[in-house]
Amino acid sequence: MKKILVPVDFSEESINATKFAAELAVKHGAELRLVHVIEYPAKRTMMTFTGAVQSDPMDNVWVVKMKEQAETQLQKLVDEDFMANVDAKGWAVPGSPYQVLAKDIDQSDIDLVVMGTRGASGLEEIAIGSNAEKMVRYAKCPVITVTNPMKVSDIKNILFATGLGLEKQLMDKLMEKVSTLQSEFDANLHILKVNTPNNFERDKLVKGQLRELIKTYNLKNASVHITSEVSEEEGILDFAKENNMDMIAMGTTGRSGIWHFLSGSIAEDIVNHAKRPVWTMSLKSLESKK
Repeated sequence: MKKILVPVDFSEESINATKFAAELAVKHGAELRLVHVIEYPAKRTMMTFTGAVQSDPMDNVWVVKMKEQAETQLQKLVDEDFMANVDAKGWAVPGSPYQVLAKDIDQSDIDLVVMGTRGASGLEEIAIGSNAEKMVRYAKCPVITVTNPMKVSDIKNILFATGLGLEKQLMDKLMEKVSTLQSEFDANLHILKVNTPNNFERDKLVKGQLRELIKTYNLKNASVHITSEVSEEEGILDFAKENNMDMIAMGTTGRSGIWHFLSGSIAEDIVNHAKRPVWTMSLKSLESKK
C-alpha cells in the first residue's frame, strides 16, 4: 500500500476517517492524500445581449473564497499531532465529488480510499444516494467507510460476507484483495454465508464450499460461518454485532439505474447502516482489469 486517498468535508465522520487513515499510513509507510471538493452552488445563469447563457461570475468568486478557507483548514489538519509521522498532503478543488475522486484514483494510482459517512435512510437512501455509495459502487480500488472513531490497531476480526456465486476468475481477483486486506490489518478472517428464504442452501453444503474457499486461496486464521435471516443485509449486520466483528468486508455488484432502485445493493445498504468500518471492492471494476 503506497497511497491512501481521504475525502475531507471537515465533518466529525470525515475526521474519524482521517485519523483511521493516518494510522494506516504510518503502519504501511503510505502517502496520505487529503482532498476537499468544493461543489458549485446551484447554477445561476444570465442572458447576454448576444443571446448566450453565462454562469454568474459571482460563483467563481465564491469558489475562490471557499478554496482558500478549505486549504487553511486542511493545513491545520495536516499539522495535527496525530499526523506527526504521516507523509500527508492536502488540497481543495472545485467540482463533483465523485468525479474529482475517481480522476485522482486513476491518475495517482491510489491503493485505498478511506472516507467518512453519516449513512442514509428513507427517501435519501432510495432516491439520492451519498457520495460514499457512489464510491462503493464504482471506485477502481478498495474503499473503507468509517462512521465512528476506530483505531487500526483495534481491527482484530474481519467479517467477509460472500454469496459464493462468482465465476472463478472474478473470485480469484476478489479473494486476492481480501487476503491483502487481512494481511494489512493482521486480523482473523470470518467468512460468512447468509441463508435467506429466497436463497437457501443446506448448511453441510455451504460449509464445504466455504472450507474449500479457505483451502483454494490458502487463507490463514480463517473460519467459516452460516446464519439465516430474512435478508442478507440483516444477516450480515446482526452477525457482526453479535460476534463483535471489527470490520465488515464484501464485494459490491455496482448495480445502477432502475435495477439499483428496485433491488438495491447489499454492500451499499451495509455502508448506510453499519456502525463499524466497512471495506468494499467493486466487482465491476475487477471485471474490467486484465
